[in-house]
Amino acid sequence: ETVIRWIAVPVVLFNTHIFLISVLNGFRAIGRIAIIEILGPFITLLIVYPICIWVGEGYALAFVWMLSASQSVKIFFAFNVAKKNGWLAPIFSKESSKIDKVSSSAFFRFARTTLFTSLLSMGAILLVRAMIIRNGGLYEAGLFDVAWMMSGSYVMILLGSFGTYYMPTLTGMSSAS
Repeated sequence: ETVIRWIAVPVVLFNTHIFLISVLNGFRAIGRIAIIEILGPFITLLIVYPICIWVGEGYALAFVWMLSASQSVKIFFAFNVAKKNGWLAPIFSKESSKIDKVSSSAFFRFARTTLFTSLLSMGAILLVRAMIIRNGGLYEAGLFDVAWMMSGSYVMILLGSFGTYYMPTLTGMSSAS
């Protein structure tokens, strides 16, 4: 139960990491992102053996430390790159920046569409899982999840690379509307 509560720490760190990597991606610091993304698995590789020893001795929170350590290292380097280049200046500025209505309207149109399609896709996968559990049981649902995650990881490699290039490109476009 304690591990479940403490898992919130790496979750918060992961979201902070995603924010900082998105800032770097927005400014097309792709090489720096690649280096930062390599650091997490490298740190995990260095500490995985001691963590396994500690878990074997009953310190289950060591898993939380491992996840937090890799995310913290990535956050540290991503934050330093973004801060050094001035990309986080609006966050640390004492001036109150106003959000213009055109930008916020465009953002909410995009966010609404993204939210709706995400909910639709998650609802579809939940429906498929429910059908599999009803007809084949939890074992079959587990096999389906493994197959789904494996196929999804290959698709995400492709989509991640598209997002790295296309999202910053699309933000620089202007529309006629």
